[in-house]
Amino acid sequence: MFRNYAIATIALTAAVTAPATAGVLTMTADSASGAGAWSGYTKYKMVLTITSDDLNTAGSASSFTLQGWDFQAFDATGMKVFAANGSATTLSSQGTGPTYNAVISLDTGTITKNTLEPTADYVAFSYDFMNASSLEAAITASAAATSGALMLGTNLGGGGDLSGFYAVPAPSALALIGVGGLMGRRRRN
Repeated sequence: MFRNYAIATIALTAAVTAPATAGVLTMTADSASGAGAWSGYTKYKMVLTITSDDLNTAGSASSFTLQGWDFQAFDATGMKVFAANGSATTLSSQGTGPTYNAVISLDTGTITKNTLEPTADYVAFSYDFMNASSLEAAITASAAATSGALMLGTNLGGGGDLSGFYAVPAPSALALIGVGGLMGRRRRN
């Protein structure tokens, strides 16, 4: 029994003394549809994962740095049709307050898969925010209000967009079990 608590204590001590790591947030649009040159695209799934030290910083919804982003799109059969990653962003916002709308263009990424016709050439996401909100709070609230969207687009062939409202999945049960395991186990005889 002592061994279990000793392991838990070592793990918790290491977590407290370890340097802070960037937060990770995933947005998933399960039923995106196309417009323009991509009007025939329906029921696409898009997944965006962002990594940032600023996720929970007050006021970061209007100014933040991403350490990285990863954007993937899947057709209605589940086949991956687009993948890109990077770290640069451009923020544009509009509104007169107290709520503003932000569109974050994910710039200068590396496209690793692109089978869409015409080929995709930009990715972005949007959310609503108030001046003092954190980035994570703004994205999560926008998902709940269905005002947040993932966007994939092309400027070729007359232009086209694929967009869908995103959800922010809760932490998985496996992750919660892992955290619970750090708290120590009770041994029964």
